[in-house]
Amino acid sequence: MILRCTMPTDSELIQSPKQKRSEETLRKMVKAAAKILEKKSLAETSLAEIVQAAGLTVGAFYARFRNKEALILHMEQMLYEGFDSSMGSVIADDERKTLTLRELIRAEFEQAARLYSENRGPIRAIIEHAKTDAKLQRRLNKFNAKVMNDALEAILDS
Repeated sequence: MILRCTMPTDSELIQSPKQKRSEETLRKMVKAAAKILEKKSLAETSLAEIVQAAGLTVGAFYARFRNKEALILHMEQMLYEGFDSSMGSVIADDERKTLTLRELIRAEFEQAARLYSENRGPIRAIIEHAKTDAKLQRRLNKFNAKVMNDALEAILDS
């Protein structure tokens, strides 16, 4: 099963890093936010809390993101990319042919469970934000439908 769920980027909300140092700053910020979001909702999480946990400044945040919602959009993009690359590589194509249907389904679901467990905070924040963002809700619905469709195709191809 190879999942591909792309979404448009909004360059007005997110500024992509151009240098290694900027990439590291972005990574620290996302990691700190993800850790905080495991325990608190997006509404309960302050920008100051995120940058303090990352060891950065508010200016560094605004150099990357327009607001917290833009951070959530970036985390959503990262999750889709991570899900795409991980789910497509769970089982090699030649190995896939030797597995029983039960083994194939189990491997795919175990990988999905791992991905969701490792990204619990961002996923919770994205779902929370989708309650008030119709575009995000549509993207999540499209993503979920794609996952189910790809799973069904994998089952039928076995």
